Amino acid sequence: LGIKSLTHKIVQPKVLRPGMHRFGQKEPITRRLKTIIDEYKEGPGILYELIQNADDAGATEVKFAVDLRQNSEARKSLLSPGMAVCQGPALWAYNNQIFTDADIQNITEISGATKKSDTNKIGRFGLGFNSVYHITDVPSFIS
Repeated sequence: LGIKSLTHKIVQPKVLRPGMHRFGQKEPITRRLKTIIDEYKEGPGILYELIQNADDAGATEVKFAVDLRQNSEARKSLLSPGMAVCQGPALWAYNNQIFTDADIQNITEISGATKKSDTNKIGRFGLGFNSVYHITDVPSFIS
């Protein structure tokens, strides 16, 4: 009959009329990340979180390298000049396991859901990886 339900009219209005406001809890991603890194203090905890993620993935080997190069030459051949500020000293973390699609999903979502029900996983809350934001604004992955 083409009649929309009351739920549809209330929950998903296409046009908000005067006096109407969208309802629901929300939090800007930047505030959420700030809260997380406030809870995960700087220091060796960042390395522990990366080791924990490797363990959860089934890795049997984990290595870290501190790269203090400034990469001045590399800054001249980037896709965008704005990427230059993301080049420079780095912490490289390696483990001998390949990221699965579920790993990618978990690492790119705050409170990733795919490990929550697996009690064998240490990091099933999906928060610890975000401790890397103490040392970078642009974490990168190669798998």
